Amino acid sequence: MNNESIFLKYLIDEEIYLIDERKSENQTNPNGQEDDNYEVKELFKGTTILLLDYSDHAAIPETDKEFLHKVLISVHIDHKEVKNLYQEDAKGLSIENFDNCKIIAFLNQIPDNLSALFKSEKYVTDSYLNNRLVWCDPLDKTKDDNILKRKLWDQLKILFDIPS
Repeated sequence: MNNESIFLKYLIDEEIYLIDERKSENQTNPNGQEDDNYEVKELFKGTTILLLDYSDHAAIPETDKEFLHKVLISVHIDHKEVKNLYQEDAKGLSIENFDNCKIIAFLNQIPDNLSALFKSEKYVTDSYLNNRLVWCDPLDKTKDDNILKRKLWDQLKILFDIPS
């Protein structure tokens, strides 16, 4: 017991148990089967997620970072409020990792493990469970194409409830 909780024995007579909130009985694993031993590695709750077609932040060209910054500003989101997930990050994820998220996938192709989330074509805002998402072309392709930028903006307005 840590120093901050020592006083609890004087306030509460009952035993106190620490419960891991990420794990509960009969969770389903990524294959859809019930599994008491399956534990979600990381849960993204109520956040904006960017799935990016790069290996890590350092691999993103400056021009793509600038475009991404403009995208975030256009929807009034600070880059500190966003979780960037890269190619390797996405491989270990499944639908159980997302709860009430807004997900923008700047990807050529959706990874197989996340295909249940993205049932629509590119540039169509969709919902899955309590997540809202849109699949777009990668940053390097979108930033130089006015038609794709317009399609992206139209979907961002829907995703972030921005009036037309």
